[in-house]
Amino acid sequence: MSSRAVRTLARTWANTLSVPYIDTINFDTSPTDPIWFTIEFNSYGTDKLSFCQDWQEVGFIQLDFFGLAGVGDDGLLAAAEPAVKQFFQKVDPAGKITLTSLSAPDDFTPTGGAPKFGVSFIIDYEYQF
Repeated sequence: MSSRAVRTLARTWANTLSVPYIDTINFDTSPTDPIWFTIEFNSYGTDKLSFCQDWQEVGFIQLDFFGLAGVGDDGLLAAAEPAVKQFFQKVDPAGKITLTSLSAPDDFTPTGGAPKFGVSFIIDYEYQF
């Protein structure tokens, strides 16, 4: 589970992208947009970097894009790839969170019988605190 600072900044950045962002963590949602995305968070851990109480959290932010039936993989990728690039180019004004790498897209079919297709991107981060 990523720190609150990472989650807050990622959600702020998500709301500035060209694809609608829907927060689905602990929310019951039924998006009506033909293409939309949400975010998942995962931390690999936190390490103490020095005796001066410098700490670093390392983890990833996963952007999950969904397209309703009929959007197709090409339509979804045409919307998702520029949005992910926008997200990855964001810079923390406080200088504490750095995005370090971006994965290639990974497609998936959500469970639950929903007629939609998904593609996810993993963005690694480092958080200094």
